[in-house]
Amino acid sequence: MDTAVTLSLNHGDFELRCASVRGREQVGAASSLELEFTADRFLDIRDLIGTWGVLEITTDHAARRVVGLLTRVSHAASTARGGADAGPRYRYRARLESGTARLRLSRRSRTFQELSLPEIAVQVLLGAGWDAELVQLRLGEAHPVQRYIVQYDETDEAFLRRICERAGLYFFFEVGGDDDLREICILTDTSTSLEPSHEPLQVVEDAGEAHAGSYARKLCIETNLRVGRVTLRDYDAERPNLDLRAAAVTDSDLPRGAEERELEHYETRVAFSDVAVGESEARRLLEALQTGADTVSFETNAISIYPGLCCEVLPYSDDSVISADGRFVVTRVDHDWAAGHAYDVRLHCQALARPVRLPRVTPEPRLAGVHSATVTVPEGEEIHVDALGRAHVRFRWDINGATDHQSSLPIRVMQQNMVDSMALPRGGWEALVAFDQGNPERPLILGKLFSTAQPPTLSLPANKTSTAIRSFASPGSAKMNSIHTNDKAGAQSFIINAGDGKFTTVGGNLTTSTGAVEERTVGAHQATSVGGSENLSVGQKYRVSSGSQTGSVGGAQNIGVTGKLSHEVASETVLIGGALLEQIGSPAAIATSLAGTALGAMAGSNFLSARLGKYGAMAAQFVAPMATAAYEGYKSGGVSGALKGAATAGVNTGAGMVAGMVPGGDAALSAGMEFAGNDLLQKGMDWSEKELTGKGEGGSDKQAQGPNAEAGGAGGAKADGTGAEAGGSGNKE
Repeated sequence: MDTAVTLSLNHGDFELRCASVRGREQVGAASSLELEFTADRFLDIRDLIGTWGVLEITTDHAARRVVGLLTRVSHAASTARGGADAGPRYRYRARLESGTARLRLSRRSRTFQELSLPEIAVQVLLGAGWDAELVQLRLGEAHPVQRYIVQYDETDEAFLRRICERAGLYFFFEVGGDDDLREICILTDTSTSLEPSHEPLQVVEDAGEAHAGSYARKLCIETNLRVGRVTLRDYDAERPNLDLRAAAVTDSDLPRGAEERELEHYETRVAFSDVAVGESEARRLLEALQTGADTVSFETNAISIYPGLCCEVLPYSDDSVISADGRFVVTRVDHDWAAGHAYDVRLHCQALARPVRLPRVTPEPRLAGVHSATVTVPEGEEIHVDALGRAHVRFRWDINGATDHQSSLPIRVMQQNMVDSMALPRGGWEALVAFDQGNPERPLILGKLFSTAQPPTLSLPANKTSTAIRSFASPGSAKMNSIHTNDKAGAQSFIINAGDGKFTTVGGNLTTSTGAVEERTVGAHQATSVGGSENLSVGQKYRVSSGSQTGSVGGAQNIGVTGKLSHEVASETVLIGGALLEQIGSPAAIATSLAGTALGAMAGSNFLSARLGKYGAMAAQFVAPMATAAYEGYKSGGVSGALKGAATAGVNTGAGMVAGMVPGGDAALSAGMEFAGNDLLQKGMDWSEKELTGKGEGGSDKQAQGPNAEAGGAGGAKADGTGAEAGGSGNKE
């Protein structure tokens, strides 16, 4: 068999002959072939590295081109001659890899939002320098848009492989036509509908067996025990009571199927918000976990078959264990050739009926500890959250993240460990972020950090004993709400500040105790509404100063003053719907004093006792209201008005009642009133209102009290009935 293997580069015009080819091509990975070749001239390996090359293989049965990058080149010191008449040839070794090999040299941390996984895969390839026309999608399944995908501290190659594993994708490479020898990357999720790309391969015992066409020899069938059940669970904060659970179970009817169904893979890192989506994810994961359960491998001279294609193998006997239709998908091709030998390759395949899924071998990033990030908001806003209080941040490591609220997915904010609390981050804050189970796609905001852009609330270390909670008006920060405590020994304090309004609601009792001085200032109006009773107790002085005062009492008002009561107002209006009772000193003593003044003659002459007998003393007890009525009558009708008022009061009060108990008592009471009046007139009693003066302590002029008070004083009557005998029990000024 004649075999020719040559290497051509897009760098220079020279002849390169291959002496050996070893390596593999595989779905979901960059092809990698180790080459040994010679050149008829010296080549600077620094000029070769990173150049594109085309490996061309030609045999009697087929031809094949493999396109790739030279990612490693070495020069051997020895030289070889091409023949008796040929000049020296220089020997080199090189590694030819698919263009995706460059992806392993780029390590990034970035985020992708609102894209499907196939779309993200394309973006990764384009970002690595691939032309758009050299990346093709061949999809047969639906791939939902992903809200938030993170590449964290991963090479582009590892990230591409990981999202393909997750999405049920695999990729392989093809070469363009003769006029465009460039590598094309095919991304696909469909393998079960492929058709054979080559004539059927006949299974033979060995290469020496007579067979004119393509063959398959050294066939090996392998079976492995795999997981047969997958269960996924997730949590949705928008529907916390929903049990997000999805499962997939193998439907294999092989004897091992029953045992595999007892083997479960349980996972909580797969994100899904819909059960149908979760079941699709579970099915793909199960298919990936069962990759390699049944494989077929063989050597063949059909070198034009490469990974990603379908081939057909014809059994050589009726008892062959090859599948009924003999169709397989090629997942790997091994090369091992040296000059002077036939160029055979070994194909690794799986049954066409089983979908090709990349085994999930690429580790997912795990973020340990916490990370610092900046809270982002739309332009013109200071606070931007959704209905659940979720905010957005931009991570320091995110090279793709926007600077506004599009920088991340909405992130839940941890709150104080209370029944209910709420504190929301603001734009520009440096936030501390952790990750649920270390998953970078599930961040949680823990709190706020200080920086020079967002310094501490109070200057430090001067206020190191202070604790403060402050929030500023948004937008603008013109006003502030705050709670501030100071724990400095000897100066401990607690301060509450409300930028605008303050509302306090107490469901039960409210008790406030102030150990020293309490001051309260109201800049505008104050209104107090008491649904029940209000009690005010002042141990010393109580002073009220106002421009005007209006008092309205719908029922009864009782004022008791044991000392003095002074009123100094510009004007006073008092509206009393019921009664007003003012008590100054002892009510009994005052009533007796007034009675002695108004009816002293009647009481002193035993007038009532002589006429009412034993009931006279009882009638005398009611002279106080009679005296009050006499005073009011005097103001309107002089002395006659006073007598009339006293007489009327006497009848309306207990004196009239007592007099009525005795035959002729009413007449006696009236005669007594007349007697008292005549007596008062004879003695010149003056009930008119006038300023009272006298000598106070130390000889100073002051209002007369006690014995110095002229008619109307609070004291009792003198023996001659002309004035007060002594000071009463209280005064009202």
